Amino acid sequence: FSGMPWLWFDRGVCLLSMGQEESAVKCFENALRAGDGSADWLQRIGQEYLLAKSPTRALSVLSKALEQRADRAFLWQLTGRAAEQLHLTDRAAEAFEHARRLDPTSATAARDSTRIHRQRAARPCWIATLVFASEEHPTVDRLRRWRDETWLRNPIGRLAARLYDLTAPAACAVLKQFRAMHA
Repeated sequence: FSGMPWLWFDRGVCLLSMGQEESAVKCFENALRAGDGSADWLQRIGQEYLLAKSPTRALSVLSKALEQRADRAFLWQLTGRAAEQLHLTDRAAEAFEHARRLDPTSATAARDSTRIHRQRAARPCWIATLVFASEEHPTVDRLRRWRDETWLRNPIGRLAARLYDLTAPAACAVLKQFRAMHA
């Protein structure tokens, strides 16, 4: 029955909008099984997860879609937005750059790319990134989220973050020298 994937998909969208994410996941899985499991279906589902503020699920589904259709600029943009919501700025920047290369005329891709590069420059996790050797390390991500969701939401936290941003680059330079001397 050719309409069945749409029925499962629409039901999943409704359940997702009502906050019943686990039930929605099952409906989306049924839509993929009833349909052809194509990048088109995966993209639609990924978009719905993004709209529902479920970037982890969105990133997973959109990554699967990219395995099939890495030539789609819009898929790269959606993937970048999911990664950005998860504070995976390196991955988001890479995805937005892919989108720009695939569609150089896209103002949205250019805007997304510029925005993520500004965010990366404005708020790096200096010391944690140095210690874990990656901006995308899970611990760095947790620290970044804690900073953004806790520190930056109150005046004392914002002051502490500013102080950190002023002192952390120098501390990183010292740590790099220390590491080089003891390597």
